[in-house]
Amino acid sequence: MSSSNNIHAVSMVARLAVTRTFIVALSVVGFAAAAAAQTAQDEAVANRPRPDFAASCIRLGSVRGAEEGGLRLCPTLDLSVAYDDNVFRTDQNTQSDTSTRLAPAVSLNSDWDRHAVSLGLQGAFTRFADVGNNDSDDYDLRASGRLDVDDGIAADVSASLGRFHVDRDDPDSAGAASDVDRFFLATESLGFNYGPGDLSVGITGTARQYDYRDNGVIDNDDQDRDEYGLSLNTGFAFGSGLSVFVAPSYRIVRYDRTPDSAGVIRDSDGYDIRAGLSYDISGVSFVEFSAGFFEQSFDDPSFADTSGTSVRGRLLWNITDLQTLDFAVDRAIDETTQPGVSAIVNTNVTLGIDFDIADNFLLNTRTAYRNADFESDTRTDDTVSAGLTMTYFVNEYFNATASYDHTRRSSNAAGRDFIANQVRLALRVQL
Repeated sequence: MSSSNNIHAVSMVARLAVTRTFIVALSVVGFAAAAAAQTAQDEAVANRPRPDFAASCIRLGSVRGAEEGGLRLCPTLDLSVAYDDNVFRTDQNTQSDTSTRLAPAVSLNSDWDRHAVSLGLQGAFTRFADVGNNDSDDYDLRASGRLDVDDGIAADVSASLGRFHVDRDDPDSAGAASDVDRFFLATESLGFNYGPGDLSVGITGTARQYDYRDNGVIDNDDQDRDEYGLSLNTGFAFGSGLSVFVAPSYRIVRYDRTPDSAGVIRDSDGYDIRAGLSYDISGVSFVEFSAGFFEQSFDDPSFADTSGTSVRGRLLWNITDLQTLDFAVDRAIDETTQPGVSAIVNTNVTLGIDFDIADNFLLNTRTAYRNADFESDTRTDDTVSAGLTMTYFVNEYFNATASYDHTRRSSNAAGRDFIANQVRLALRVQL
């Protein structure tokens, strides 16, 4: 992963937390399938090991002289400066500004043959030169553990608590005259996986609690909610690297204020059933595709049930040792509290090509398209974005990035179009 991507990590988490309802990840479910997938992904340009530039971290509790065992403490610090020509993502009267972001992070990970524990704390503190109501202070504390009961049999548990902000291009974002919306998010997850042979079965339960802060005179309590999900993943791995799987999931959404301030009941229940396959071809290409059907039923009689085709797919192709193509598609339903809108069905398509220019120099390109269909309303948004990132690894302690991003949204709703360009320079320090 490039340094620029790491710098944006907390902001990306915030955006996904607001726009994405709970759907437990339905990717490769078999242990054998997951192992095969890693083969091609490890060979990808952006993921391959670079020992000369990798962080050494601080090893704790290991046997003297041992390269493995014990715990690894890994601190990082990202500092970036960015120029954005449309900080409020508005159609007219655009305003430009520069910002600085300080993003410290520290993780503590086990390095054991069996079982695993992990702790992480990260933050992102952004200050704008002129537009103070775009400033944000985000942080996230995470903990996870894995208990290896036997070969191919494991239990996983994780929990996180963080404070995030809502990006300006989010449909539920406050207006330019207000500060950015802020919220707390707590997540808990418990899973069990059984897969000592070709057949694997996994079950995962997750709960999320959203607590939005009032923004001046804006009452954001309508967005407070709890989300619960349960998924069952069953897969079968063939010796040739081919795996097939079926992954049904069910989710429940309960809002704290029912009905909300507009008299709308936003509680809902829904399911998503997908079936698919994954195929790893000699570590050169990895293909995963699943398709199925989703439906979400709303308690409010003014909202019709939302249903459609759910799709998730990825193609990773190491064209040569120096080039990797990464294509992904996803279609799912998201939460919103927009007036008169029950939910948003988002269809996302991304294409990236990564170039290994030299051992210490990477070039990453990304193009993305999103279609947002506002249910129970006629609004439709189409967003196209493109970006270029260059990463230079100085040594094991420093790397630098320069990136450019262009985003353009076209909407049939008045005043929702915008064009934005951003240039960012960043430096990462790691131990």
